[in-house]
Amino acid sequence: MLVLLSNLNLVTRIEIPVVAGERDELLQGSWITWGGVKSTSTDVGNVQVWTEASRAAEKAYQGGTAIGSLTTPRFSPDAEDTGALTVLYGKYRALTNLIHSSAPTQGQFLKINASGLLEGFTPVSGSSQDAVAVCTKGSHKYDYLGTEYDVIEYVTI
Repeated sequence: MLVLLSNLNLVTRIEIPVVAGERDELLQGSWITWGGVKSTSTDVGNVQVWTEASRAAEKAYQGGTAIGSLTTPRFSPDAEDTGALTVLYGKYRALTNLIHSSAPTQGQFLKINASGLLEGFTPVSGSSQDAVAVCTKGSHKYDYLGTEYDVIEYVTI
C-alpha cells in the first residue's frame, strides 16, 4: 500500500514493462528497478510502483506474509493487458506498510532489503550509501479504505 502525501503533479510518473511473474511479486508501493524487476538491497536505481493493486491482495498483506503468496493477478486488467506498471520517480513524501518487521524510527535512513521491503539502517561513516528514503514518522496506525495498517511515513532522497 502506498499513500502519496506530496502533490502528484510534482512527481514524475513513468510506465515500465514488468513481466507477469514479476508483477505477481509486487503490490502498490513495492520497489522495482528501471528494468522492471523487483528491487533487492543490491540494486541501483529503484522506483516505486504507483499502479493500484487489487484490494484483496492489499488487505491480505499485513506484514510478515510473503507478497508472492497473495492472489494473482493482482493489478487492474489494463496493467495486465499492457504488461506495464506506473512507477513514481522523484522526491516525494508518502506512507507505506511495505516495511521490514522491525519498523524504522524517525530520522533513520531507509534502504530496500532482499525481500523488496523498506528497512531502517545506519550508514557507514555517515554516508547515505544505499538509502532510498528517510523515515519522517515511525510506525503508526493508518486507516486506508476501511482497513487499518501499520505504516511509516518517509521522504525519498
